[in-house]
Amino acid sequence: MFELIINKLKDFIQGIIMIDEKIGFRKFVKYILVLLGIFCLFNLHTITKEVVEFVIDISGEIHNEKLRLRDEYMTELTPLLSELRAETGADRILYFEFHNSEENLDGLPFKYFNLMLSNARYGIPDVPCSTYEDVGSGMYVYLFNSLSDGDILTCRGPHDKSFRMRFNGFFELLNQNDGAMQFTIFHVPGVKKPIGFIVLEWIDDTEEIDVNKKKISGFIPRINAISVSKFKN
Repeated sequence: MFELIINKLKDFIQGIIMIDEKIGFRKFVKYILVLLGIFCLFNLHTITKEVVEFVIDISGEIHNEKLRLRDEYMTELTPLLSELRAETGADRILYFEFHNSEENLDGLPFKYFNLMLSNARYGIPDVPCSTYEDVGSGMYVYLFNSLSDGDILTCRGPHDKSFRMRFNGFFELLNQNDGAMQFTIFHVPGVKKPIGFIVLEWIDDTEEIDVNKKKISGFIPRINAISVSKFKN
């Protein structure tokens, strides 16, 4: 077997030497490339069709894999958010994610956020995801910049002038859409940048909420660990 391989290799080398002596190896390579070009030209439709089908198949497999990871992510995240709501005594917890799907005329993307999940204690209605769909984040850029610094921010109701003046419009967004009177908000870290944010809501403002930021901070690495495990790339 080994001798057969050696002999085949010798024949191949001798063939290359013979080609080089008669027409030159570089010219031989050019001839091969020309023949390949002619072959591709006459089979362009078939080749193009096969390439397109291959790309579609690969894209479909990648998309399906991402959908599977998304389902796993939400399945693992849901009980953790329920636990966080119960530990903090909030009436409701909302999980939002950022996305961008359009650009302005200069090519700069618009940034939006969508409600992905709502979990409420007994007797408190959940919020339909359609309530917050494609909400532009540009109006709340100062809020999200503060969250990017790792801040955990709290609004203690309609009379919290400090929060409402600093982050104009966000109290109104929640209060008018789901009736929240007090809330705490913080970013959900991702692999490279925040993928969204979480809001803990209270629908009563007769008593000022007691927010345990240390307890909330303990949940953030657990939430991040789920996202990193699913979306490493």
